Amino acid sequence: MRKFTFLLTLLMAFMTTAMAQLDTNKEYRVKHTDSGLFMNASSYDAHPTGPTGGVNFVAETESDDQVFFVETEGTGYKLKTKSGKYIFCQQWNVDALDQASALTFRDNGDGTFKLKCDKGYFKVEFVGDAYY
Repeated sequence: MRKFTFLLTLLMAFMTTAMAQLDTNKEYRVKHTDSGLFMNASSYDAHPTGPTGGVNFVAETESDDQVFFVETEGTGYKLKTKSGKYIFCQQWNVDALDQASALTFRDNGDGTFKLKCDKGYFKVEFVGDAYY
């Protein structure tokens, strides 16, 4: 019984620590770990067929389009730029819109998180001189 109590205590401490790392009162930047670039809500009208905004990755700058707040959404989270646009996962990519997608943050255990949308991916790509 003492082993079970100890393991339960360790598990609770780990979960509390992991959950405490994602603070909805703080500002965040989203960094692509391979390139070292930061996510940026570059425009809100990148697609000519609708009110969809582009998201790209750039060097760190002082821009409200690059600073994010984390909002809770049920068991998931939403990302909102300091400039007021939400991150939205389309079928094929990530955009910046007035509506948000619920995202999952997986704790990597080293102070970083992996983002995932309900479709299982989080993709920003450069196509034909525009980010989508």
